[in-house]
Amino acid sequence: MLSQDSIIFLKEILSFWPHLTPDEQDFLLDTAQELQFSKHQIIHNGENHCAGVILIKK
Repeated sequence: MLSQDSIIFLKEILSFWPHLTPDEQDFLLDTAQELQFSKHQIIHNGENHCAGVILIKK
């Protein structure tokens, strides 16, 4: 589950958010994940699957 801060971040940063239906917005929020990675850690190697949209907060 996303934190309230992350939900606000997604709604502000995704320019297409207002164009999504309420069901699409709910789906995006239900399937989004908030992950943490170490500095210089490889987060996707580009093989075998789509990781979806990756947003870097800092």
